[in-house]
Amino acid sequence: MPEVPRPPRPPLAAAHPAQLAAQATLAGRAAPALDGAQVLHLAATPEELLPLAWSLPSTTFHAVALDDGAGDALATGREALGLTNLTLDGPLPARADLVVWHRGFSERTDPADALAHLARRLPEDGLLLLGWCVLPGWHMLGMVRELLRFHVGRTPDAPPAAAARALLDLLADAMPPSGAGSWLRAVRATVRTLDDGELATTFLAPQHHPLHAHALHAHAAEAGLVLLGDAERREGSAARLPDHVVDFLVDERRAHGPVVAEQHVDLLVNRAFRLTVLGRAGRPEAARPLVGLWVGTPDPAHLVGTHPALDALRAAWPRFLPYEALPEGGSPEARLQAVLEALEADAVLVRTRPPAVGGDRVPAVVRHLAAAGLPVPDLLHVARPLSPEDRVLLARGEVPPEARARLAPWLAPTEARP
Repeated sequence: MPEVPRPPRPPLAAAHPAQLAAQATLAGRAAPALDGAQVLHLAATPEELLPLAWSLPSTTFHAVALDDGAGDALATGREALGLTNLTLDGPLPARADLVVWHRGFSERTDPADALAHLARRLPEDGLLLLGWCVLPGWHMLGMVRELLRFHVGRTPDAPPAAAARALLDLLADAMPPSGAGSWLRAVRATVRTLDDGELATTFLAPQHHPLHAHALHAHAAEAGLVLLGDAERREGSAARLPDHVVDFLVDERRAHGPVVAEQHVDLLVNRAFRLTVLGRAGRPEAARPLVGLWVGTPDPAHLVGTHPALDALRAAWPRFLPYEALPEGGSPEARLQAVLEALEADAVLVRTRPPAVGGDRVPAVVRHLAAAGLPVPDLLHVARPLSPEDRVLLARGEVPPEARARLAPWLAPTEARP
């Protein structure tokens, strides 16, 4: 049975402008500057944009295509925090240095036109972070989607998400313990991680058009864009495959190019969701990656290996360190290999600017999100579990010394904006 891929969630860390800009460096391109940048977010959530607008006051964020709940929460947060660099549901800016569209693209029947519409707003060094549903992984999930949509359509008096969850529970519990039953229970476990809005977007939207990798490449090329890489690597990594299969993929890449090799990986790992970074086609390549970037880990437990560079990142957490300041551990090549392998496993984050983290103060944006009952990403812009007791501490802005270690990612040197 194929595994159940993770449905799309707000890509908090991947959508951070400093991390998105670092993706350009990783792809061998010059990174766009953040000071004065215009960032366009489509279908954003309050936990995405309020911390970004707070932490990057010299960057302007434009939020469009908002649902009512998100728009109201963003408007309340903007007023409470004095975020003059955040606009809501206004006209699309003529220029957008960075565009984030992680939800809704696969509902479009005109993917090429949609990409072209955004590409016209990107300057030469502009970047687009695109979330999209992928074939073949969506073939089996598509059966679940059809079943849930049919059932919800026949129960108009029940809330759609509640009706879908109830049916999935009924079927998953009734199926045999192995085979299709095991897979359906895995789907249910994945669905339980979604809020009602994410469930509706992923499984209940009227239109749904997943694409093969080669089709997205073709649509991007038609819009004058090229795929630079994936913002989240672990789920689609070829490193999970046996060595002889990896050798085959390397040969395919040499013989037929990256698109063919990428399509093979999607088939082999049953990938269903991707976060892809796109940029302008035909840009000249610049220096190799990591030089000039800041490196940190979202969780020291995720780092596997004993290289001194990884030890330094564990010790520094949650702070980031300049790549050049990491110990070489014998040679620059050994350091580069250790960090790139950790990056491939999503065990490190790389940014063009470090987060303002490390201290004993609760920033106002964290207090606001906690008090409003909204998800509270940490200052690395990473989603983490937060107990009700710790939420109360953050909402009050009073973290006792014994709680500071576990709440370290939410604490800063000052309560004020950076």
